[in-house]
Amino acid sequence: MYAASARGKSINDPVGHAVSRLRSEPHTGAGAVFDRLADLGPGGLIRLLGDPATARYSCRDWPQAMEGADPGRVRALWEMLGGVEDEEEDPFWEDEEE
Repeated sequence: MYAASARGKSINDPVGHAVSRLRSEPHTGAGAVFDRLADLGPGGLIRLLGDPATARYSCRDWPQAMEGADPGRVRALWEMLGGVEDEEEDPFWEDEEE
């Protein structure tokens, strides 16, 4: 989550960064707001990441953590967690590229 956020924009290898942080501090999270989002689990995060416009109103931590996040990184995280596109609806990031 941190690497997908605006604060993590300088991280070039998000998975490598996470592994490195876990090796050095295995019981420490990215911080309060990111830890609370992580507590939602993969299913909760998939729902938020799949609809960030709604997430900002339905999750009090979303704006603080993810405001200004790069849509490509958000999509990559959504896919890593198992997000699947619904053919009935366009995912939010397709609108970003137009």
